[in-house]
Amino acid sequence: MSNIKEVHNKRMQYAYDSVKGFIESHKEDGKEYRSLARSFPALIKANGLGAAVLYLKGREEKNAHHALYRRLNEWYGKKDGKQVARDFELYCKIPCMSSEEYRIFTREVLELSIWIKRFAEGMITSELQ
Repeated sequence: MSNIKEVHNKRMQYAYDSVKGFIESHKEDGKEYRSLARSFPALIKANGLGAAVLYLKGREEKNAHHALYRRLNEWYGKKDGKQVARDFELYCKIPCMSSEEYRIFTREVLELSIWIKRFAEGMITSELQ
């Protein structure tokens, strides 16, 4: 049980660091990031993980989309803080998964994106709305 709590806490801390890092480096794009973070969990639920990740990847010219994709990619490209694969790309991994892996992976990304959403709503000030 404590292992589940530990993973949950790491995910929460990672989401906090992600939002804080974005705010510090791209303050002018805060409104866009907050909007994306708010809609991304629903995007996953409506269109599936593959389509949602490809949406982010396809719009990488925008700071908010690029930042969210990179943070998701970084979280899943590492295991125990170490890089799993040198050239890990989330959008390439998804089509190779079994149905069971895809469901588990979708749940993990959804949980992380919900934490990112919560922190973005709380940390990006309402004056940017």
